[in-house]
Amino acid sequence: MQFWVGGKLIESVRPDHDRPDVAEHFRRPALVHCGWTCHLKRNLIKPRDILEVKVKANQGKSAAIAYDYLSSMFTPVATAV
Repeated sequence: MQFWVGGKLIESVRPDHDRPDVAEHFRRPALVHCGWTCHLKRNLIKPRDILEVKVKANQGKSAAIAYDYLSSMFTPVATAV
């Protein structure tokens, strides 16, 4: 997964945990290891920035799966100080 703002790659992550629900939904056991988590640094993106989320395959092909304002994609999570 790649996360882009203003044409700049700000973060990328790889699948790191199993998602048996996804494999079951698509009836493709090979998809089980597709879960990922991403934490974006606050200094790299503002709520009114447009975030593009792309999936990139091992073969180098990529496709955008989300393109919207960050504020409309996610609910901010409060963090302890």
